[in-house]
Amino acid sequence: MKKLTGIILAIITLPAFSQDYELIRANMDRIYGGDYASRLGLRIDSVEEAAPMSGDTLYHGYHQVGEIGDFCVRHDAPFWLGDPILKKENGDFQFHNLDGEPIHIKNQSNTEIGYEWECYTTGDLQNVLTVKAIVDTITYEDFIGLTDSVKYISFQAYGEGGDEVDCPVNNKTLKISKNHGLIQTPAFVVFPDINSYQNYYPASHEVFQVLGMTYPDQGISNLTKLDAFDFNPGDEIHTKYYHYTWELSRTQRDKILRCLDKEILSDDSVINVMERQMWYKKEIFNSDGTIDSVIETTTFDTVNKLYTSSPRFDSYPKETYIDSSSRLNLVYQNTMSGGFIGPSKRLDIPVGHIYHPDSCMSVGSSDGCFVGNPNGRYYKGLGGPYYYCTYGFSEYERELVYWKKGDEQWGEPLDIVITDNEYSSMSSENQCNIYPNPADEYFVVEGASFSFDNSRLEIYNSMGRKIKEYQLDSHKTRLTHSLSSGVYFYKVLSGNSILKTGKLIIK
Repeated sequence: MKKLTGIILAIITLPAFSQDYELIRANMDRIYGGDYASRLGLRIDSVEEAAPMSGDTLYHGYHQVGEIGDFCVRHDAPFWLGDPILKKENGDFQFHNLDGEPIHIKNQSNTEIGYEWECYTTGDLQNVLTVKAIVDTITYEDFIGLTDSVKYISFQAYGEGGDEVDCPVNNKTLKISKNHGLIQTPAFVVFPDINSYQNYYPASHEVFQVLGMTYPDQGISNLTKLDAFDFNPGDEIHTKYYHYTWELSRTQRDKILRCLDKEILSDDSVINVMERQMWYKKEIFNSDGTIDSVIETTTFDTVNKLYTSSPRFDSYPKETYIDSSSRLNLVYQNTMSGGFIGPSKRLDIPVGHIYHPDSCMSVGSSDGCFVGNPNGRYYKGLGGPYYYCTYGFSEYERELVYWKKGDEQWGEPLDIVITDNEYSSMSSENQCNIYPNPADEYFVVEGASFSFDNSRLEIYNSMGRKIKEYQLDSHKTRLTHSLSSGVYFYKVLSGNSILKTGKLIIK
């Protein structure tokens, strides 16, 4: 009976591969890392039958920007493993490079060490090149918190006479896990030696190791906007901003954000109540370089920060994203990499724009700082963008100098001194109260320590937009409302001072 239980548990926990050492399956969702810290994704977007009654299956990954032939950059080029990926009825796989040439990987469910086959032959009769693959190792290996049997398959190129020849894929290793498929691979789209497309694709000699997967959830995943702005009560983010325009002005801003509260509104929407301390200074220069005037302020208040998912941000590394709302149909792609503070993502400047869906792209260029959208980097749980860039005679920088997440912290915290005339805070929570909360048809705002010459209650919806404002004309104001049932956020203000913020629930 115990043996039967063990078998049942094994069936439940293992991913649904139809054969041992199967390279790809339809629901694969993975991140791979290359030799130069770059990240690439594997996500199968569609599956179709290769031909009626054939038993063969075609897998299609997401599109990326790529050069198809000479001087033609496309927004819908195949991703780094090639497109399509063909799984034959007998379990063999067939990948395709940019020239449409197939790379054959045999069904590995029953192969032994020393098993060899011809996996690629060039179609160029004047420059014959053949690549053979061989199973050279079968071992147990640890990867991203898993342990499994892994087969190593290496490659060797041969010339027309059968002699070994130099080639970037020589001795590169394909690793296939028995229960988790492809865990190390070259970029088949440039296999075996397509090096003229390196502006958009990896080099032929690079190999990529799995860094994270789903089913089971292990390692890292694609960084989404909600991952980047995942703040919890007690978290702190300290940043410094600098902008200098030669002989005109210099702007500096130090900011501290502390998360006070978090409300998950839906799967793609979160709102945080953040305490904000900020020092701001702007210097205006005369033509001779001397300072003409200085503006300096400090702020201490609370703000509601709404974070929602973003299709552009959430796209996979190198995946094509087209801004169809733009007249130019701007084309973007993200880059993802690692770092000493964890996974990060950069929202690159537009790669170019599309004149016509069937035409080559018009490729853009920049000197490194796209106005209004700095080429910055976002980090998991630490926000962003953080960047240093130049544009014309201007220099921009936004730097993360300190963070605190739970019991962990890093960097040197900022110390912002708030001047009395700029002070705006919730330092005395008992200054006012709102009740009943949750409320039905009315609620009461009561306070004893603030002036009512310019006192008011502001109501915000879950999107952070102000929808109501009530004047408070006594120390105890009863307000009848027309709000729909739901969760709202409020501010009680006296003049420019914020006396209290919080949630208001309408039943």
